[in-house]
Amino acid sequence: MPIVLTGHLLCATPAEAERVERHLPAHLAATRAEPGCLAFHVRPTADPLAWQVDEVFADESAFAAHQARMAQSTWARATAGIERRYVTREGAPPVLGEPRRPSPLGGRRPRADDLRRFAADDPRAMDDVLPADPEALRMLIVGINPGLWTAAVNAPFARPGNRFWPSLQRAGLTDRAVDASTGLSGEDEQQLLGRGIGVTNLVGRATARADELSRDELRAGGRRVVTQVARLRPRVVAVAGITAFRAAFSLPKARLGAQDPPLALGWPDGVALWVVPQPSGLNAHETIDSLAAKWREVWAAAARA
Repeated sequence: MPIVLTGHLLCATPAEAERVERHLPAHLAATRAEPGCLAFHVRPTADPLAWQVDEVFADESAFAAHQARMAQSTWARATAGIERRYVTREGAPPVLGEPRRPSPLGGRRPRADDLRRFAADDPRAMDDVLPADPEALRMLIVGINPGLWTAAVNAPFARPGNRFWPSLQRAGLTDRAVDASTGLSGEDEQQLLGRGIGVTNLVGRATARADELSRDELRAGGRRVVTQVARLRPRVVAVAGITAFRAAFSLPKARLGAQDPPLALGWPDGVALWVVPQPSGLNAHETIDSLAAKWREVWAAAARA
């Protein structure tokens, strides 16, 4: 059974980051040449002090031999003292995702003062969840924008009470319940990537409520999503929120469900477009069951495409 290691290498200072950059090429080459190494990636994230690490070894003995060599390596000496947050498991090799930053809070839930700190104008408050290979993307889910809780832990739909994750599980799109309130684990990210599901947002700026966004921000977000979809070419795109969709794509009469793609905005031919309800707990019109039914419809459309 393959051994999979995922996580982050977290530098505390630019000097530590410089040591990583200096020694990383030799470390990559040596590890990839080891017997039993199926995949080995150390990739920068949007945080200049953080790298995402993904390793796959053929079996436990190959992984143990790698660990023994590592302990005596120049890399280990050069990076001694740099924090490593890794999780190791047995199982199928993962679908490689785009690099994502770890939770800024290091695995804890945000407090009120944390949430206030993330009410800023950062246009990349949350990293997208996307496969590194666009060919692996079947369905792209587009939220409106990150809430403050989501930005604080860098995980989509992270606030407790949001029905996104429970409705995905009810629809059969994840195997188990996901608790993203402290961040998105590597295993939970794989529940999405392994099925070809990605997550992005119309607008990257975090707010306490989606209605704090201006119409201009939403329209700019619509243009950004069109560009992203043209590059990624998923089978289907599902925008979660009808009011934001109408503003973003200048389609004031749009309704929930399958859409006639807004060709005037350059929507790529052959990519189905759907709008599903906002899964926030504030949306009293929907339940977990009704949201799950919508996800099943979108997933069926992806299967037909």
